Amino acid sequence: MLMNLEELAWLRDNGLTVDLFAGGGGWTCGFERALGRNLDIALNHDPFAVTLHAMNHPRTHHICQDVWHADPAEAIRGRPVFWLHASPSCTQFSRSRRAMPAENQMREMGWRVVEWAKVARPVVITIENVKEYLDWGPLGSDGFPIKERRGETWRAFVQALRDLGYDIDWRLIDSADFGAPTARERLLVIARRDGIPIEWPAATHGPSAGKPYAEAGDHIDWSIPAPSIFTRRKPLAPATLTRILKGFQRFIAEDPSPYLAPPGTRVGDGQDRADLVAAFLAQNHALLPGRSARKPASTICTKAAGQGLVTASFINVLRNNAVGTPMNSPLNTLCASGGHFAEVRVAAEEVRTAAYGVGFYSTGGGQLKDLGGPMGTITCKDRFAIVTIHGVPHRLVDIGFRFLQAHELWGMQGFEVGPAFARDNYITAPIANGKPLSQERQKKLIGNSVVPHVAFAITSSILKTIDRYRPLPMAA
Repeated sequence: MLMNLEELAWLRDNGLTVDLFAGGGGWTCGFERALGRNLDIALNHDPFAVTLHAMNHPRTHHICQDVWHADPAEAIRGRPVFWLHASPSCTQFSRSRRAMPAENQMREMGWRVVEWAKVARPVVITIENVKEYLDWGPLGSDGFPIKERRGETWRAFVQALRDLGYDIDWRLIDSADFGAPTARERLLVIARRDGIPIEWPAATHGPSAGKPYAEAGDHIDWSIPAPSIFTRRKPLAPATLTRILKGFQRFIAEDPSPYLAPPGTRVGDGQDRADLVAAFLAQNHALLPGRSARKPASTICTKAAGQGLVTASFINVLRNNAVGTPMNSPLNTLCASGGHFAEVRVAAEEVRTAAYGVGFYSTGGGQLKDLGGPMGTITCKDRFAIVTIHGVPHRLVDIGFRFLQAHELWGMQGFEVGPAFARDNYITAPIANGKPLSQERQKKLIGNSVVPHVAFAITSSILKTIDRYRPLPMAA
């Protein structure tokens, strides 16, 4: 049954808006931009998250309390509620936790949404979580989900909202489809009791939408050097080197037009001797090669351990009388104008190139050699000593690798993208006890946050359906 139109219009403009798991403010940023007014109540148990949220949303009433102890009646104080959003903890459902037993109390947080719905009676409820939330079911005595009862609790949860008079629908949404620089697929749930049919936003980016995906490379801080993978005091793990090798092959060596960093980008050893610096995003999971910096970043987790940057610096083999040769040729056949110092430098570069390329041929993918030991067999073919970039031959000088820092990840998550979903001066490292919020805590907040682009798209879609039903103003 359609809600009274005048009441619905009033609630849209004046009813309370609540975010039960506000975190760093991802949902709030997109939601406020779409609604055109401030979020009224934000709740979170983490004092660091509440501090950051309060600094960026000072007009919101903040409750630093565990959702299990927060009293909805006390929070709303009899005032009508227009919108309730909730992003219950996803760690107990995520695929990354499959090897560990789950905590039942953490998995049951969704039921607090039902309790708030009973007391607050919001017109609209939105929920965000990982797609495995659809498999929500009881745990066995060993702490692992009972496979035969997969989805049982989810279905009961849905029915509980329907019993309260809500129409409910859900869909998997990828934030990259709505202009975010990160590809983050999440389950979005919409429940409403105004009688208006649920509609979903159409993708704005991607092949089907006719608008290119946002590039993660736009949010990389190129002033930060990526240390060389060859000269580290503590060598990178073999699995990491293998991932770097695979990514280099796919996104640089085999790509005639690889992603190039801006001119002046610092190379791995800090010596600005490179003509070009190509780059891609490393993926620190399994043996995945990573992804092009022209694409949205992969899903940012709470530790942000999956996002790294690999830079490959090159010099033009046609400049300064330099001549490119196969890697199995004598080192002194690769020379540069100048004295002995230049010759020594080039020789070192050629050794680095050979050491890196040795693992690339099909039968030697695992042959990663330490520069302090024997080189290993060098084949009779040129193995990536020379790479053609935009039709011009370049010689590999160095490979750099580093993990992305918090301020880069904030941007990739959609907090500092124009047009700004968050304020241009969004505070991401508030000072607490005389110290800025640590990289570790910032990354946790980023990984737990809703991408603002998704919040904006979902909110806008729902508001449009309400606007179509709003009564026209009466003529004077």
